Amino acid sequence: MPERARTVAELEPGTPVRVLPELLAITSTLQVARGELAAWSRKAASWVPGTGVPDAAWSLAAALEARGLSEEALGETSEKPVSLGAQEAVRWLEALEERARNGVPRTNVQE
Repeated sequence: MPERARTVAELEPGTPVRVLPELLAITSTLQVARGELAAWSRKAASWVPGTGVPDAAWSLAAALEARGLSEEALGETSEKPVSLGAQEAVRWLEALEERARNGVPRTNVQE
């Protein structure tokens, strides 16, 4: 696959493409439009955390749960980072293990 491919037309013929639905579930209680998530992801990708990666990811997740896809949520993560404590890390790893054992539901992908 070409490194800079951004559209289907730029892919090699026969490359499998999965199309995401217009509405995506990003948390257990929040669905957003695909374009809104893409725009927010571009902003998040340019965000420079003021903490280590685990704490930054945990802060981003907490802000996302609390405020959704808002620029304020991204700003909050820099201003008020949430530390990933040992108990939270254990719960997170247990949830990852459960998902790995049970498989991840593919509710957002259309083939």
